[in-house]
Amino acid sequence: MAVALVLVSVAWPVRPALALLTESEAVDSTFTTTTLHAPTGLNAAAALLLRVNLSWTATTDPRATGYQVLRGTANGGPYSQVATVTPKTATSYQDTVPLPGIYYYVLRTYYDSWTSANSNQAQVIAT
Repeated sequence: MAVALVLVSVAWPVRPALALLTESEAVDSTFTTTTLHAPTGLNAAAALLLRVNLSWTATTDPRATGYQVLRGTANGGPYSQVATVTPKTATSYQDTVPLPGIYYYVLRTYYDSWTSANSNQAQVIAT
């Protein structure tokens, strides 16, 4: 049995009355969520002069606008967004890193402020 308290107030100067409800009803409810599909097959390859070439398979999501490119220096993140790539049919991007070292990349599909989960992570040693 569920118990709910309801505070009822009419008009001034009537004092509020407290009512005790002792009946409840279970209602079946279902809902679905829709997410954007992340791009797949992210690959990172070192190029000359601190540049990194990224390539991936484009998302098939009809709502997608493009991709957010995220880069980190630790395996598994955290990542910071370094670029936005459009249109959604794009499948490559060239990044310039600040220093030689190991970098980790992921992509997200986006539409307005809505983003997908991260793509697979790609690692590269930039020189």
